[in-house]
Amino acid sequence: ATYLLYRWRLTQWFNSLRWTLLATIVLTVVLIFVNVWSIAQMMFLNPSDMSLITGLLVFAGLISIVSVYFIANTLISRIHDLAHSAERLASGDLKTQHKIQGNDELAQLARTFNQMARNLDEANEQQRKMEKARRDLITWVSHDLRTPLAAMRAMIEAMIDGVVEDQETIDKYLHDTNKEIDQLAHLIDDLFMLSKL
Repeated sequence: ATYLLYRWRLTQWFNSLRWTLLATIVLTVVLIFVNVWSIAQMMFLNPSDMSLITGLLVFAGLISIVSVYFIANTLISRIHDLAHSAERLASGDLKTQHKIQGNDELAQLARTFNQMARNLDEANEQQRKMEKARRDLITWVSHDLRTPLAAMRAMIEAMIDGVVEDQETIDKYLHDTNKEIDQLAHLIDDLFMLSKL
């Protein structure tokens, strides 16, 4: 009967592991009780022996049910603690670490959870560093672009406004402007190569 519960996935109907375990142990206890009681009836035991067997079976069944109930509560409490840690991690607390209890599968799950939280925290830290480096790069690039542009603007405005009239100075300004344009072209090429990395 327990195998059929497992095979047909009937235990998934319960909304708690506690009730799944209790239903399984109650089913097992009832089946054992019926089996032993039926065999004892067939053995034609006297009434006092029959009542003793019945009492022992009821006692064993109750002990089994109570034991499974407390074990289930312990497991469920550990699962709820792990779920609470997962909720904290999901809400953005990447420093979350779950306290590991025991050496069973839940403890292994907690170890895996802690490793995942550490990996997420490290990835987040790397992302923050990369974002800061990106902002710094944009600041440096904008400064490096403004300086040659300002120099070119000053030289071109000087030529347009007639501040510089002699051909030798105009030729020098044009040469310097051309040099600034080459530097800007190299800077833009470097930026393009960096953006591909």
